[in-house]
Amino acid sequence: GWAAVGHVHPEDGEALALPAHDIEEYEIRTDDVTYRKAVAARLRTKGMHERDLDRLCTSYRADHSYWYQLLREGRSILLYGPGSKISLINDFYQEVGAEHSFAIAAHAYSASFSIKEMLLKLLEDLFQVDATSENPINLAHEVTACLKRNPFVHVFLLVHGIDSPPLRSRAAHSILRQLAMEPNLFLVASCVHLHSVQLWDRSNHEFQWMQFDATTFKPRLEELRHGVLLFGESDSGDAGAHSAEIVLRSLPERAKKVFFCLAKAQLSSKQESGMTFRELFRLARDGFFASSESELQSHVREMREHHIIEERIRGGTETLTIAIKAEPLRRLLEQLGYEWDGAE
Repeated sequence: GWAAVGHVHPEDGEALALPAHDIEEYEIRTDDVTYRKAVAARLRTKGMHERDLDRLCTSYRADHSYWYQLLREGRSILLYGPGSKISLINDFYQEVGAEHSFAIAAHAYSASFSIKEMLLKLLEDLFQVDATSENPINLAHEVTACLKRNPFVHVFLLVHGIDSPPLRSRAAHSILRQLAMEPNLFLVASCVHLHSVQLWDRSNHEFQWMQFDATTFKPRLEELRHGVLLFGESDSGDAGAHSAEIVLRSLPERAKKVFFCLAKAQLSSKQESGMTFRELFRLARDGFFASSESELQSHVREMREHHIIEERIRGGTETLTIAIKAEPLRRLLEQLGYEWDGAE
């Protein structure tokens, strides 16, 4: 959920602010049941409508040049409608701004998001200026001063979930409004709550919003995954294990066995270096829970999309690794009903 300077990656990011008196009415809540239902729904419909959804999202590319022109005229873009817009917004930046500008991608629903950190990254990483204050309001003044001194430096501020709690305070609202008023900072944001766009109507004269229905119908799995972390999860590794447990309980039994096979090998290795796909396939075939490489690839792809498994390079060879630390991983296996005795 931290802010990032430079080229935007689809998973990077954080968010904006709502008037203080509306916070309670439009509070966003995400629990394990919500996330589990979203994952289950995605698994049921996977492949059925993906082609139609891709066609719908691709259709918005025709609007990219218009949106960019509005940004250059001093407007801000606010996207609303059902479905995740992380890929939509990041694709827009990659097409119109990646070659000649910088970007901050912000996921406001992330527990790790901090508007202060976002401002510090702008100052120290982008403009190479040491901050003279710890106060976010003062930092915002320093950022706007840098933007004024460098009028040919264009910065995209991509806010995923502008109505999320971390950016609803009056102070956060004031900071974002101040940044949006700079002609060389382009604000592009999305709403998570379906009714939040109505609240932003009140501040339209301040942000010069241009609102567009950008319905994607894509599952908000990334947003919900971060939403779970908002309620008491820490950065110790348990958060990733908690999200992984929810996903794994929705997967077929054979996919769970693939995960356990990889986890057992990883816990047996002091380097936690993972294993190659070929090694995993040999074990899966011997264990009778993957009869072909294509079946195993399907299981691996599903877990990789949910950030449970990641690919790393080891000695020039690509390996598969579970993105969870050892202790949380052992606890996760116990919660899933798999016994781990520490033996190789």
